[in-house]
Amino acid sequence: MAKRVSTNKVPTVELQGEDSYVIVSAVKTKEIKETRRLSLRAEKAQKEVEKRRKAGEEVEDLEPFDGFAAGLEMIQRHLLEWNWVDDDGVPLPQPKGNPEVLDELTVKEVTFLANLLTGEEESKN
Repeated sequence: MAKRVSTNKVPTVELQGEDSYVIVSAVKTKEIKETRRLSLRAEKAQKEVEKRRKAGEEVEDLEPFDGFAAGLEMIQRHLLEWNWVDDDGVPLPQPKGNPEVLDELTVKEVTFLANLLTGEEESKN
């Protein structure tokens, strides 16, 4: 009988050394579609604002879509467990329920996680 594998344990040797890993849950297509929809809607709204300004209207600035923040939110939702440490070798708190721990990661680590969740980073398990 078929059984979906919705979590994946991925070695992270190149980021955190030997025996390091992350466990992530699978991102659903609908999540990617929703993020893209929000991004495109914000882009369309911004073009409308620019068009109205060119026509001489006074228009309030819109808050831009923050793709980086959206990516961090997706990482937070799908990053279940790890055995990562900080610069001093102190174990980082588990990511589940601790969104602030992502602020302690390097750009390289966040990029790796984002690529892992979107399928751009090959898992080596």
